[in-house]
Amino acid sequence: MRGNFKSQVGRLFQEVDGVGTSKCSDKQMARSYLMGRGEAATSSSVAALTTIHNNGTNEGYFDRCVELARWAHEVDGIKDVEKITSAHVATFMAEKIDLGASMSHWNGYAAAFNKLQQAQEKFCLAVRGDEKDFGYRAAIAALRPEARAELHRFEGTRNYSSPSSLIAAIKSDTARLAGQIQREGGLRIAAATRIAPEQLRGFVTDKYTGEQRGLVEYICKGGAQLTTMVSQRTYSALLSHILKNGEFVVGHKTYRNELKAAASATGQTFNSSHGLRWNFAQERFADLLGRGVPYEKALGIVSAEMGHHRISITEHYVFGK
Repeated sequence: MRGNFKSQVGRLFQEVDGVGTSKCSDKQMARSYLMGRGEAATSSSVAALTTIHNNGTNEGYFDRCVELARWAHEVDGIKDVEKITSAHVATFMAEKIDLGASMSHWNGYAAAFNKLQQAQEKFCLAVRGDEKDFGYRAAIAALRPEARAELHRFEGTRNYSSPSSLIAAIKSDTARLAGQIQREGGLRIAAATRIAPEQLRGFVTDKYTGEQRGLVEYICKGGAQLTTMVSQRTYSALLSHILKNGEFVVGHKTYRNELKAAASATGQTFNSSHGLRWNFAQERFADLLGRGVPYEKALGIVSAEMGHHRISITEHYVFGK
């Protein structure tokens, strides 16, 4: 298959695109098919036969599958998504366990790759004339017991109880600055740990609080160019670092290790760097409400600043549900 990974995955997902059709009817047809073959109509077996009926689900699955493809290219030189094997999926999912993803996060990837298998097999049969089992589901099923044993099912909130003491306890200046950027700007680790000079856009007035803050451009997960704001102190420290070093960069592994050590030193549960993104959402939302911004508008502001496409995702961060 030719094209970049987004176009390749997009072509495969045409095989499982059911947006605008009846989900209920789709499931009933799958159950009838399984019963006719004398097979149990379990939720997983039904899911393996049904299409994707929700745009949000489709986007989430698409992003995860593109991530898998890029990972396979990085580690094994894979350029064609049809050449992603069950071994690739198993290794990728095992790495997620090693990184300490939440169980719900791991399950999200599992669901996406199960759907990718369905798309691969339908494409292979329709276009190549070849009936093939890609084996992704089996690889994931084999890892699921380990995932359940190692990963805690996420419930509630992942924010740090004392983010100020956590960041103060980080040893190196660069990792500490990355922590401040995440807490104040709500950036994901990739955006907070690599910032080039052209991303610094000077000081602006926060129109909701009246405060002078530093503006930083970044590329969000979906590829859109967005901006976030940090305190004058953090922005000045970032500018000083970039003027001295050319850009701001800190390794993800180094940063996570320093955060973990700081969490231990301050008696807090280690919630990875993403916990500081939760702190941003909750603190920004509370600050906006405290200044008289209406509830729905405050949620919308935080959602936009975090690069979310759905308010419900932001509510998850703000309220832990």
